Amino acid sequence: MLTALDSSKEGLRFLIERIENNNKQEWKDFATQAKQDNENLFSSLPFPKKEDSESYYKSTRDAINMFSDHLSLGPCPEKWVVFVSCDTSNLDDVRKNRNDQILMSMTLTSCSDCSLVKHMGIFRNPRKRNQHKDLAVLLHSFAAHSMLIENPLKKFMYSYPLNMMKKKIISALPPSTNFYCQDYRGWSSASTDNPLDEIKEHSQNESKCFWIELGTPAKLFIIRLEDLANLFTFSKTINSTHC
Repeated sequence: MLTALDSSKEGLRFLIERIENNNKQEWKDFATQAKQDNENLFSSLPFPKKEDSESYYKSTRDAINMFSDHLSLGPCPEKWVVFVSCDTSNLDDVRKNRNDQILMSMTLTSCSDCSLVKHMGIFRNPRKRNQHKDLAVLLHSFAAHSMLIENPLKKFMYSYPLNMMKKKIISALPPSTNFYCQDYRGWSSASTDNPLDEIKEHSQNESKCFWIELGTPAKLFIIRLEDLANLFTFSKTINSTHC
């Protein structure tokens, strides 16, 4: 497990854990419980609030389903979970009490000969809905930071974020940052390492890279991992040998 403490968010711990056979079910159980917590939270709301919260409930449900689906991908991809814990003292407590300790989580998927890393299924733990706002861009940045340590050959993050998430990431970027997003602008024609070419190439190799899909072009978002990682400074990296 790789752990980093974000120097700007006192009391939080950002972590990454590689998904293996011995921990996959634990994360699936976490997602199952989170889905149930989300349903319970929504059903307990009085009607006016329930009507106002329906889109949030549905987007959380869909993200949890996406999170769980990516945990279940076949043996070829490399898979990780990145998450933010509200516990900064004991990692064992986080592992044993995921649904009580984790604030937000997301899956990462890649493969050994691919420079792309897919970020999908980001969701806030329903039990922690009102704690520590504005964590999503931080979590994406930490995921990029971690992946560059895990494998410096990785170059790009790609995803199909909701419009709100997409706007949050873009608004956090320096104006000169190069990214691909059909709603805003395309990848620079001057770029010599156009990630769209790699996505198209790998998406045609379904037997090996079935985790890559072209999806809906209008929703596709791509950015260099280095640019995403540099949005925030993460300090006190520990346990990197166990990632």
